Amino acid sequence: MKKIILTIFILSIFQISFACDNEKQCIELALENKTDFKTALKYLDEAVKFNEQSERAYYYRALLKFENGKRKSSLKDYDKLIKKYPNNWIYHFNRAYVCYSLGQIFLKGAAVGFKDAYELNRDSEIARINYGIAQDASDTYSETTVMFGPIAGAIGSKNRRPVEKLGIDLWAIFQSAENQKGFIDRNDED
Repeated sequence: MKKIILTIFILSIFQISFACDNEKQCIELALENKTDFKTALKYLDEAVKFNEQSERAYYYRALLKFENGKRKSSLKDYDKLIKKYPNNWIYHFNRAYVCYSLGQIFLKGAAVGFKDAYELNRDSEIARINYGIAQDASDTYSETTVMFGPIAGAIGSKNRRPVEKLGIDLWAIFQSAENQKGFIDRNDED
């Protein structure tokens, strides 16, 4: 009986440590704990429970997952963001970057994503350059796979040129009005 009570007590303490009262508080706690993947992810999951349409929670969760090697799971969050905010070039860019990091069958998705990012923001030279690199890698992978099989395509895709990251602090995008201005959909500025 003592073990059961002790277990319940420990579990209640653990649940209390992840308690947050609203979406905003959950996101703030996640950002404070972003170096602790499991804790930050728990807070972001809670934020999504408070608001299933939370742009910030999905965005930060996608970043967190990517930085912690959960790249395919990161893609799912970027897919949700792009569906809701199709004119946000940063979401397209980040998703393309994740696809490129996955290689092989994701290379075409990377090329399309970088192209979409560039079409939404013609000022982004990095998106344009990355589009060319990803398109070349995708074409090479496809040709090698058709000619020599999937193993040769996989080996060849590992030797592709690297793409560049955006030169901004992705974690700080929602933090200041100045950064927020650059984050707004280009169509909203018209």
